[in-house]
Amino acid sequence: MTLTVSPLNHAGAADAIKAAALASTDAAARTTLPPELGLQELLGWLATQLDQSDHAIRAQMSSLAGAKDESAAMASVKSQLDLALTQSGDPKHLEGVALPDAIAGSDWYKNLAAGPTKDAVDRFLGAHDGVTTATGDEIKCLGEALSDGINASASRNEMDMIKLQSAISARGQMIQMISNMVSAFEETNKNIVGAMRV
Repeated sequence: MTLTVSPLNHAGAADAIKAAALASTDAAARTTLPPELGLQELLGWLATQLDQSDHAIRAQMSSLAGAKDESAAMASVKSQLDLALTQSGDPKHLEGVALPDAIAGSDWYKNLAAGPTKDAVDRFLGAHDGVTTATGDEIKCLGEALSDGINASASRNEMDMIKLQSAISARGQMIQMISNMVSAFEETNKNIVGAMRV
């Protein structure tokens, strides 16, 4: 069998990978590898796939870190709101990051996805533009909306973490497949050289 250098298109590369993956675990299949399958092209295509996988994994990790920061920021505001509720009398002063201007200018609020939590925060901000106090009921409503938002974010993060773990696992399998294919090619070449010496 000869290994020639020829460009592989996407479909050809996929077929070549299937054949090479089979050959990496089945010695008999090594004799059926397509003659146009070149190790250089196959490894080049796989390197591109691996690079794309790495970029996707880094993007997922960055997204998870950002979501974690936003959840922590919402939890901080929720703590401030809970603290405000302990004050006597009504209305109550909105301390620290629970001030409407601080909420409106925060990254977590700017990145908040459309939905019930954002609607509740928008209503609160609309009713307290330039005002640094709120009634206990208003603070409770906003706090409950933030709790719902934190819980929803945690659920999304769990799903995103599962996807990330799956992507990392797939990357590891791809690396193992590359290693197996290189070994298969080396074994095939060794057999060819051995046959030529006989």
